[in-house]
Amino acid sequence: MRLIDPVGFDLIVQYEAQFGWTIHRTLSVLERAELGTPYAPLDLIDIVAAFDSVWTQPILLSPGAWKLPLGALGDASGPTWARRLK
Repeated sequence: MRLIDPVGFDLIVQYEAQFGWTIHRTLSVLERAELGTPYAPLDLIDIVAAFDSVWTQPILLSPGAWKLPLGALGDASGPTWARRLK
């Protein structure tokens, strides 16, 4: 997220500091970002679609046209618990 939306990322960092809670149970968003590696190459059409308030991509695709998004079904998916900042 820091790579595609640095302003939104900084806002989340500020919220964690302001409220004294992290989204993740053991690390802040900033700490987790430092540990991660962005999936590459990022597809510009997917980034543009993510920021658009109106979906303009096709809803129905021909058989075989759909592809699994980068990072989908990774080993880090699933729920986490928030933690209180010290």
